[in-house]
This record gives sequence, C-alpha cells and structure tokens, in this order.
Amino acid sequence: MFNIILKFLTFGRFYLGKKRDILIFNAAASNFLSLYFESKEFNFFYSRREKFEIISFIITLFKDGFKNFGRNYFFNYLKIYKPKFIFSMWIYNKNLYYVKNNFPNIKVIIVQGNRINNEDYELLSSYPSNCFDLFFTFREKDKDNLKKIFNTNSIISIGSIKNNHYFENKDKFKNKLLFFSEFKDKITYDEKIILKNLDKYCGINNLKFDIQHRHKDIPKNYLTFLKKNKIFNKDKILKRNDDSSAYKNANNYHTLVASNSTLNDEFISNYRRVVTLSSHEDFDDKKYFELN
Repeated sequence: MFNIILKFLTFGRFYLGKKRDILIFNAAASNFLSLYFESKEFNFFYSRREKFEIISFIITLFKDGFKNFGRNYFFNYLKIYKPKFIFSMWIYNKNLYYVKNNFPNIKVIIVQGNRINNEDYELLSSYPSNCFDLFFTFREKDKDNLKKIFNTNSIISIGSIKNNHYFENKDKFKNKLLFFSEFKDKITYDEKIILKNLDKYCGINNLKFDIQHRHKDIPKNYLTFLKKNKIFNKDKILKRNDDSSAYKNANNYHTLVASNSTLNDEFISNYRRVVTLSSHEDFDDKKYFELN
C-alpha cells in the first residue's frame, strides 16, 4: 500500500524497493532478460533516472550530496538491498564495472546486447580486469577481442540472446527478401540508396522484398517516399508490434538485408544469408538532411 501511495504522490518518480537475489541493471536496455526469471526473483535498476528508489535516494542525497550522484546512488542501493547477481545487457555504464571492487561477493553477468565497436573496446580497456564474472558475446570475434583486454576464460560466445530466444527454422519465403528499415522520422541517405538498388536488383531477378519497419504505424512520409521513387518490387511492410517483431519475422526469410547495424551480427547465427549494404562509407546523414 505504501508503494502505491508513494508512486501516486511522486507521479511515479519514486518507489520503495524490495530485497531480491537478482538485479537487472538498466531497465530500458536489459528488460528482455526479465523473460528468464520469475517476477518475484528480480528487481530492475533504473540507471537512466526514470525513477528512484526512495531510501537509496535520501541516503545518497544527505550522505554524499550531488557529486558522483549516479555511482553513489547505485552503490547505496546495493548496500541496502544486497542482490546476489547483477545481469546487464548494457555495456556502456562505467558504474557497473566497479561493482566488484566494492562488492566482491556480487556476481556480475554481462550479456552483449549491442555491437561492440573499436571505441567501445577502448572504453572497456580502461576498466578493472576483474570487473565481471561472466561476459556472453555474440561472436567468437567479440570474445577474442575482449580476451585481449581482460585475459579471462569467463568470456563465452553464445550468439545473440534475443535471436536465440525467438529463432525458429521456418525459412518460409525463399524467393523473397526482408529489408530492415532504420527509419526513425526521416529517410536517411543510406536507406534511400539501398531501397532503390534493392528494388532494381529484385526487378532484374524476378524477386520481391518486404520491409520490416521500426514503427507500429507506418509514417505517411515513408509511404510517400516509396510511391514517389517508384519502389515497385516492395510487397509488404511489416509493423513493429513489440520488441520481438524483427526476430520473429526474420525466421520466415532465407535472405535478410540491412544497413550496417547490430541486427546483422545477430542474424548471421541463423544460418541465413545476411546482406549488409552501405551507400557510402562515413556519409554524414546530418549534413544530408540539412542539404535536402
């Protein structure tokens, strides 16, 4: 009852925590992991400050002030609620990598959820060598790169956990391709050129392609673009009903087409033909929007 009143009075900004063995770090990026646990087994930690645990917040404010608030708040939370395990699919928050220095008994398990670029490896190389207990990667390449930094056998390649969860070997449409749109609110130069070339390729080879969109409702300006640019070999546009849509729909196609994105790395383990297209290396989409 107190939690309900607290959430109501603070417009959902504060809540009273509960002691549970598992903490899923970063509710926004790691929400998928909740599928593997019973609801009473875990808590979410809201590292993006969507909401705050009231006791940890008050202690941090009066004891530590606003300096290094994010880390102090996180560590005070760990002191109060004492989770045994921390699971995270978000590799970019440095506070996560200093947990073992302060709480050696907490097991830190990291599951790769995004592509790791050269800049990310540089960032990871600045963290303590003992900062996790297990690190699950997409590929052997990711594992080998991380081992150069951390020199441990606790790094294991398992593929994409999302892809593994939703994978079914259907391969329903062998004569149709699926293109994964990166459209947010505008057509990027990359997508514009890729769609034109994909349409041309399908026309020559007597194929059709579907488009997996990122929205539940297809924006009018996207439909206008397809019509205006005479993208005739497009068959269907698949809507994003939830986070599983791209993975479930990918099961139906033998050939998957995308720009240079994390999805490419995830789908390769499906034993499907994954085509990565890029219109221009290091093209500045922001500049393109300004000029067009």
